[in-house]
Amino acid sequence: MKHDCKTKNGLVVRATVEGGTIVASLESVVLSKTAASDIYNPVTKELLVKAGELIDENKVKQINIAGVCALCYGRDLAAGRIVSIGEAVGVIAAQSVGEPGTQLTMRAFHIGGVMTTGVESSNIVAPINAKIKLNNSNIIIDKIWDEIVISRSCEVVLIDSLGSEKLRYSVPYGAKLYVNEGQSVKIGGRIAEWDPYTLHIITERTGIVSYRNLKDGVSITKVMDESTGISSKVVKDWKLHSGGAN
Repeated sequence: MKHDCKTKNGLVVRATVEGGTIVASLESVVLSKTAASDIYNPVTKELLVKAGELIDENKVKQINIAGVCALCYGRDLAAGRIVSIGEAVGVIAAQSVGEPGTQLTMRAFHIGGVMTTGVESSNIVAPINAKIKLNNSNIIIDKIWDEIVISRSCEVVLIDSLGSEKLRYSVPYGAKLYVNEGQSVKIGGRIAEWDPYTLHIITERTGIVSYRNLKDGVSITKVMDESTGISSKVVKDWKLHSGGAN
């Protein structure tokens, strides 16, 4: 094994966030690795780690506080352009691809298993003090003046006091939104909530609902929820109750 193969290649990593919770921190990934290029404080331009230098506990702490500038990170492979300012990322040398790369792959696998069998999330609560930025926020006001998301790509971004992006959440279609663009929120503040078990069909205009191919008592029935006392109409497959007759 050579001491330094002089490679210019590097591996780009970032913190893994699921449902607003950091499940694999940037610190845990870059600790004890070697920087592929110089890493600077994006605000003060102070050199934090030199290219080829080992990232120890002290360096990790400085990187975590300061972040990494966009030029150190380079291209965002998902967007095909230079990474956006505020992304939580790290740059480590190519010689660390082997074993840590395997760990990253396995970690992604295990996270998937946990998330698919866990409890469905139903809200977003601010874990930090931040300012709100909304992306693709197509919103309507319902009859009780709640703001309802009707975009299928809405995102809420939390920006810290330095203007850096700290967290990003996807807000599902039909969710109630409790914040506005530029609004400041404190830790524990409500951002959005929704029913993860309901498939919403939301109209953007006032009108009259008309059913087609639905017969009361046959293909549509009224069901009362005993715990809440709220009734709802449920569409069922009438063929299952009629012997499959056409």
